[in-house]
Amino acid sequence: SMSDTTIISELSILFVDKEGQFGGGSSTLYERIGIFINGIWFLVFTVISIKYLKHRPGPPLPEGENVLFFGVKQTFKTLTKIKQYPTMWKYLLAYFLFSDGLGTLISCGVLFGRELLNMTNTQLAIMILEVYVIGTTGTYVFLKIEQKFDIASKKMLSMHLIFLSVLPIWGLIGLI
Repeated sequence: SMSDTTIISELSILFVDKEGQFGGGSSTLYERIGIFINGIWFLVFTVISIKYLKHRPGPPLPEGENVLFFGVKQTFKTLTKIKQYPTMWKYLLAYFLFSDGLGTLISCGVLFGRELLNMTNTQLAIMILEVYVIGTTGTYVFLKIEQKFDIASKKMLSMHLIFLSVLPIWGLIGLI
């Protein structure tokens, strides 16, 4: 998934020196190691997926359609009907803003830790892993809270977004 790729990519920060260069900038060895680790990650999970996921055939490709462009044409066809599905448009917009916001928050956290707190690469890697572990745990905890107190999903998501908005402001206030 996207977050798995992000974890692996962000852990490549372990290979960055104090000047922000991979291996002092004299070699591409560390970049190649990072790409290799990503490749191994995808290879392992692709093999697992191919081996254990059931084959579920979809409808056949329509006559005269090109495999490469069929999906693109279907996407544009869907986008032309966007006025018929305003909820879908809101969902897509919210999804992209939400996922991009989280990625930006994590990236800025790494920059903040490196530049202002003088964290080492190991500390930054631990911080990144903590973010994902706590985030995953929080997902399940808030799901249980939502179920126990019968809170609507929209209300829970709104509370989550408010907390995510307050977090950077809280950090800024601490820096002033």
